Amino acid sequence: MGCKTTSHTAFTRGGTRGGSVWVWSGELRELSKGESFIGQGFLMPVRVHEDADDTDELVKYKMNNKVSSRLTIQTDRLIPHFTSCSVNKIVGGSKISIESCPYQLSLRYNEQHICGAALISYDTALTAAHCVPEFHGSYSVRAGSSNLHKGGTIAYVKQAIIHPCYDATNQDYDIAILKFFKPLRASTAIKPIRLPAQDEQMTDKWGLVTGWGVLSAVYPYVPDHLRGVMLPAISIDECKQDYRHQFAITPRMFCAGFKQGGRDSCKGDSGGPFVANHTLYGLVSWGVSCAERYTPGVYTKVSLFRDYIKHNSGV
Repeated sequence: MGCKTTSHTAFTRGGTRGGSVWVWSGELRELSKGESFIGQGFLMPVRVHEDADDTDELVKYKMNNKVSSRLTIQTDRLIPHFTSCSVNKIVGGSKISIESCPYQLSLRYNEQHICGAALISYDTALTAAHCVPEFHGSYSVRAGSSNLHKGGTIAYVKQAIIHPCYDATNQDYDIAILKFFKPLRASTAIKPIRLPAQDEQMTDKWGLVTGWGVLSAVYPYVPDHLRGVMLPAISIDECKQDYRHQFAITPRMFCAGFKQGGRDSCKGDSGGPFVANHTLYGLVSWGVSCAERYTPGVYTKVSLFRDYIKHNSGV
């Protein structure tokens, strides 16, 4: 089963001419209050090099990277996004050492951090499918460092295997396997995380979520130092109730967070690990805003993909 092909839409943020333009890949449901939007897909920041009278308006951005003849578009880097501040989703957490979570990786596109990832063997990692929508060979990971920008080891990704059932319109089957050209070296700061057995259930509802995501959806400051937060998994029925008027919660997902908000994953954490009892049970997938009331984070349920991971990676 393949994924749906979706159109690309480009629009400005703020209405200035000749400035930054965001390319949206996926479904656009509505625009409201200028910069706000509701939709599902990915955002790419691009630069408009020529003045254009209609940069305030929605313009079609075709799959072959050609726009209107008056516009020259240059992609800076890919930033996965699900709603106005959601899929990349640590808010309310604290600094943590990489030695406490040596499986944590920074996934990079053109040398820029875009997502988290979890090391499952020295040459293989898992991340969210929406983090690698198109594989161009420009992906790498930084391992073994608490600092986002320096230290540790860089490994280059030779292959990204996106689940064939991944659906960008609702983030179902949001999982991908990353294979490196060369294996990483084991150390106290680089060590794979245990995978659950197929259909294995969490015995402890509390999990550790780690990453370099922004500290606030309102003031999107990206920290240099790795951060972590403990979050409780909630029942699927409770999660469906919270999202009943917004998005579907499928059997491949689970939710974690506090009803009152305050602590959550956020922009830049996507694809990162949710770990309980030294086992990788989840990958940060999506959410609505960050750390808000009644909007728990949504995670890919790794235990339902154990056979898929084994078949495609040997791990």
